[in-house]
Amino acid sequence: MSHPHYKWLSYVRAVVKAYPRYKKQVHNADEQAEYEAVRDAIIETERTKDNYNARMTLINLVFWKQTHTLQGAAMQVGYSYSQARRIQRDFLHLVAKNLGVYGRMSFQSQKTVL
Repeated sequence: MSHPHYKWLSYVRAVVKAYPRYKKQVHNADEQAEYEAVRDAIIETERTKDNYNARMTLINLVFWKQTHTLQGAAMQVGYSYSQARRIQRDFLHLVAKNLGVYGRMSFQSQKTVL
């Protein structure tokens, strides 16, 4: 079974990847909102999720350092690939909710029913 590809997914991935740059300097209100969305997702992950350090190591290796694939990062922290995918998905969904795009833009391709 295929998984839905959300319109907002590539935008949210780009926002997460830009977080280290935003941490150093934010240039406008949009970047400030994006920075805060990722920061709040990090705080929420720390507050509510088990194994915070392993989760954030996985996000760090894949998105910020960009030194590992998701599978490689999973091996690095001792998780299965499917568990790493869930962690990545949960984090991206948190950021999307914080940005207000989760649920607003649904699927990339929708068929029109006649």
